Amino acid sequence: MVKIYIDSRMLVSFLFTEDAMSEKKNGLLLRRKLGESIIVGDATIKIVEVGRKAVRLAIIAPKTTKLLF
Repeated sequence: MVKIYIDSRMLVSFLFTEDAMSEKKNGLLLRRKLGESIIVGDATIKIVEVGRKAVRLAIIAPKTTKLLF
């Protein structure tokens, strides 16, 4: 499960957790600014736009990659 947060400085945080219902389990927190990206396996997730309540992401991955939202 991935949850996305935006702070007051427009810094985007990705919280990767094992359990969708709990943030207290083991997880990974990554922070990226506008224009930066994260590589997960064969996919690249790039921060394209950051608004007050929304983040626009570009996901670049092979056609064989399954994406779940």
